[in-house]
Amino acid sequence: RKFNMLRKSIIVFCVLSASVNLMLAQTKKTNEKPLTKEEISEFKKQASDFFKSRAYQQAVPLYKRLVVAESQNTEINYRLGYSILNSNSDKSQAVEYLEFASRQKDAPKDVLYWLGHANLQAGQYEAAIKTFDDFKAAMKGKPDPKLMVRSEEHTSELQSPYVISYA
Repeated sequence: RKFNMLRKSIIVFCVLSASVNLMLAQTKKTNEKPLTKEEISEFKKQASDFFKSRAYQQAVPLYKRLVVAESQNTEINYRLGYSILNSNSDKSQAVEYLEFASRQKDAPKDVLYWLGHANLQAGQYEAAIKTFDDFKAAMKGKPDPKLMVRSEEHTSELQSPYVISYA
């Protein structure tokens, strides 16, 4: 009986904590001055330049502003998640953005791969395994040579114990 009461209390606490965090995150996002069309265009150019030159740490704050302005933009969510994952940021924050991008029809082929790594960094091991399995299924067992080169570059940075086998 005490165990059930404690369990219920823990569940209520977790739900309330998650709700408060969500409200604070939404408030934080909406407190910033909206970007003008010109600013959006300039931010996209700068962020893209940083992204292409692998200066992910510099790209993160720009993509964070852009995702507020264009929250439904698949590419911005993908690039923000990817940049977070490859920078000194809290890598678990990448999950939110890569998850959104992965649900879109125009998502890059490798989004599930990077979402799997983000789940690993967030300690969400079951989700990581499922995501890697989904990635493998989406690739139909055939690795993308470009992705395999990119994954080898980043695997050591991410310190991932998982290697995807296509055999």
